[in-house]
Amino acid sequence: ETALSLLREMQRGGPRPDAVTLGASVSACRGAEWRRSLGLLFSMALLLIQPASITCNAALGAVEKAGRWLKALHLLSAIEAQAMDPDVITYNASISACAKA
Repeated sequence: ETALSLLREMQRGGPRPDAVTLGASVSACRGAEWRRSLGLLFSMALLLIQPASITCNAALGAVEKAGRWLKALHLLSAIEAQAMDPDVITYNASISACAKA
């Protein structure tokens, strides 16, 4: 929660968040905050920031831990549609989410 509070403060008047800032914020979202994780990930597109695979994997991890297998598959599809190369962690998180269904 502290990381997300700092991000909100930054957005209100600090420097513009970048890929590193938003990636760290996505990584800070766990469990019940999986929606926020996805929101931050998709907000990167609005800011014209290309997320790194580690950021996508962090969002997938949050979705997987929340047991949202369908969201995990949608996110995997979105990653592939954006011509980003899913890695073994991407697939592992997606498979794990489906296994919890």
